[in-house]
Amino acid sequence: MKQMHIRWLKVVCILLLMSAVVPAFAMDYVLGARAGFFFWRPFYKDLPEGSGFEDVRTGHGGLYGPILVANLTDRWGISVSGLFGQQTTQWHSWNGSGVEDSGNLYNYSRTSYMEANRFDVDTTVSFALFQGFRAFAGYKFQYMKVGWFSTERIYNISSNSTDIRDQEFEFRIPLHGIALGCGYTANLSDLYFFAVSISGIYTRGIFSVDQTSVKYINTGLAPPQPNDPNPRYESMDVDMHQFGVNIEPSVGIRTPGPLVTLGVRYQILRTQFYNLDSSGGDGPDDRWMNDHLYGIFVTVMYVL
Repeated sequence: MKQMHIRWLKVVCILLLMSAVVPAFAMDYVLGARAGFFFWRPFYKDLPEGSGFEDVRTGHGGLYGPILVANLTDRWGISVSGLFGQQTTQWHSWNGSGVEDSGNLYNYSRTSYMEANRFDVDTTVSFALFQGFRAFAGYKFQYMKVGWFSTERIYNISSNSTDIRDQEFEFRIPLHGIALGCGYTANLSDLYFFAVSISGIYTRGIFSVDQTSVKYINTGLAPPQPNDPNPRYESMDVDMHQFGVNIEPSVGIRTPGPLVTLGVRYQILRTQFYNLDSSGGDGPDDRWMNDHLYGIFVTVMYVL
């Protein structure tokens, strides 16, 4: 997989994403920043039933990052942009009741909390085909570090006792890929303008899972022995790839100082695991899963 990452890094000469930050009027260099509030519906929700993720709620949080644009000529330009930040969510699952073989009644539930730290970098080269319309291609790197914290409770009604298991998992998801797209900018007046970009994305990487800790507070549950681990909680690395579409419409205003735009972003990525070892029978499968990111953002850009 390390060799795959090196191959993708060599594609950086192609460069990626985001023509909406390059307006149709002439300028040499632009430096700015973007910040917004985004919602994230992770692809984990589509994992096989029983994984504990089918009830996951849509996460949310602020994302922000820099923008640098260089118009090399009237037609050619390059840009680098980033989005960084944390999104969180929490959910409840496995709420129910049952009866032990001995006849004792019990209730059970799981509460989960997730922190997702996102790191996106897009590098793009663009070409103006005609006034206001640009085509672009480039390189995309995304890294996500996700912490999943869950608490399982089993309450024995007959004996008035509670078994609790606290678990922490860490997901690391590095992805590299390319994007192709186009953007259009139009003047609405001497003061306002409209811009929209759409791109197709393809990335490949690794979905790495590690259990970082397990803590038992119980009257009967016992942690797995070192020589007999619970296979559901073993660490694993799975190859994955994604393809999808990113759309960003925005409106902007030319102030005496910066250019200010207000926009929305919607991204859908179809995600799949591959090269799977299914001999264990309880791991992930090769189904396609949907990952959604959408929100509103403000961009402030200065012409240098």
